[in-house]
Amino acid sequence: MARLQGGWRTCIAVCVLIPLWTSVLVRSYAWIVLLQRNGIINNALVSTGIVSQPLRLLYTEGAVILAMTHVLLPFMILPIYAALRTIPDELTRAARNLGAGAWTAFAR
Repeated sequence: MARLQGGWRTCIAVCVLIPLWTSVLVRSYAWIVLLQRNGIINNALVSTGIVSQPLRLLYTEGAVILAMTHVLLPFMILPIYAALRTIPDELTRAARNLGAGAWTAFAR
C-alpha cells in the first residue's frame, strides 16, 4: 500500500478502513451469521458435498482468532503504513542495484 500509486492506493486504503467504519457489534454478529451451524459457510459446505453434516465452526479457537484478526487488523496496518511511507524510494532502488532481491531490500 505504501508503494502503490493513484487508484490502487485508494482502493487498498478503503478496504483497510471499512472495518473501522462499522461497529464491532455488527462485525461480530456478521461472523456469527457466517459461522453458525446453519450459517452461510456450513450451508455451502453441505450443499457442495464437501462435508456430510454441518461443522462446529462457531465458538472455537479458530473462530475467535479469525474474528479478532478482522477487528484488530486495521490497527496494525495503519501504523506500519505510516512508517513505510517515510522510507525513501531511493533506498529500495539502491539495494536492488547492489544485487539485493525484493524481499531483502524490503527487510533490510
